[in-house]
Amino acid sequence: TKNISEALKIGFETVIGKLSFFVPLTILYSIIAQIAILIASRFEPHEGLLPEPTPKSMAIRLVGEAITLALMIGMVRIAIKTLRKKEVNLSMLFHSSDCFGKALLGGILYLCIVLSLPILAIVFSSSMGISPAILAIILIALAIPTIMRAAKFRFWIYFVSDHLLSPLQSLRASARITAKSLPTLILFDLICILINILGLLTFIVGIFVTLPITSIAKTYIYQKLSGETDLSDFGISPETSDQQD
Repeated sequence: TKNISEALKIGFETVIGKLSFFVPLTILYSIIAQIAILIASRFEPHEGLLPEPTPKSMAIRLVGEAITLALMIGMVRIAIKTLRKKEVNLSMLFHSSDCFGKALLGGILYLCIVLSLPILAIVFSSSMGISPAILAIILIALAIPTIMRAAKFRFWIYFVSDHLLSPLQSLRASARITAKSLPTLILFDLICILINILGLLTFIVGIFVTLPITSIAKTYIYQKLSGETDLSDFGISPETSDQQD
C-alpha cells in the first residue's frame, strides 16, 4: 500500500544519507546483543541435536535479554530523533536508564498477551493427553489471532521510550493507533522480513543496511499513526511529540 512504500522509501533515504552512522550503530548493537548468547552456549552441553540449557546458561541468557532490551530502547530513540531531524550519536544507544524498568515490565506483559493463547493450548493439551498432531493443528489455528495481537500491541516500546508511558498505558496507546491498520502492519512486517532476508543473502553484510532501513520505516509508521490518532488522554499531542529530546 501507499503507506508501506512511503515508509520504506523514507527508511531507505534516511539510512543511505547517514550510512556511516547507521552501519556502525547496527554492528555495535548486534555484537553486544550476541555476547551473552555466546557466553551462555559455553555452559550448555552439546551432546544431542540441540544444546541443553543449564541454570547458569539460563541466567546468562536472561541478563543478555535485559541488555538487548536496553539497547532496543536506545535504537528506538535514535530512530525517533533521526526522523525528527535531531542530532544523534552512538552513545544514545545506551540511553535507557530512565525507562528500563517500565520497558522490562512492558515486555513481560506484551509477551504474556501475545503468547497467552498458544501457552494455554499447550498446557491444556498436555493435561488432557492430546496427541502432538492435534496440538500442532490447534497451534496453527491460533497463529492468526497471535499474529494479530502482536501487531496490535507492537508499538508499546515506542510509547515507553518516547513518552515514558507506563507499561499498561503504552499497550493501550499502541492498541489505539493500530486499531484500523492491522492488515497493513502485518503486510509491512512480511515485507520487512523479506528485505532483511535479502540483506542476509547479500554476503550477510547487507543486513547491517536493511535492518536500519526497516527500523526507520517502522518508526515512521509509528509517528504517522500517532499523529493521526487522538492520544490526548495519554498526555500526548503533536506538540509534545515535537518537544521530546
